[in-house]
Amino acid sequence: MSSPHILICDDDPVVHESLSLYFDNENFTHSDAYDGAEALSLIHTTNPDLILLDISMNGMDGYEVLEHLKSSEKFKKIPVVFLTGMTDEVSECRGLEMDVIDYLKKPVP
Repeated sequence: MSSPHILICDDDPVVHESLSLYFDNENFTHSDAYDGAEALSLIHTTNPDLILLDISMNGMDGYEVLEHLKSSEKFKKIPVVFLTGMTDEVSECRGLEMDVIDYLKKPVP
C-alpha cells in the first residue's frame, strides 16, 4: 500500500520545512504549494489524499482554494484541514461551515 500524499499549502517556508521533516520521518509523501494558484495546479497533478491549507496567503486565499475544490466533482471529497494563524472565531466558523475536517491554529504544538 502506498503512503498517503499530503499537499502542504502555506506561504511560510518554515511551515513547509517543519511539516516536511515530520512527514518524511513518517514516510508520507507530500507536495509543497506556496500560494493558492500553485495549490490548485498541484491538486490536479498529484491528486492528494489530504490538504493542509493556510487561509491568509497572497493572491488566492485558502477560502478561495476551498471554494474551487468544493465546486469540482473530482476534488470536492479531498479532506482539507485549515492550518492558519487566524485565531478568531469567525474565521474558524467560516472554515468549518465550508466543510474542512479540522481547523488548526498556528503554532501547532
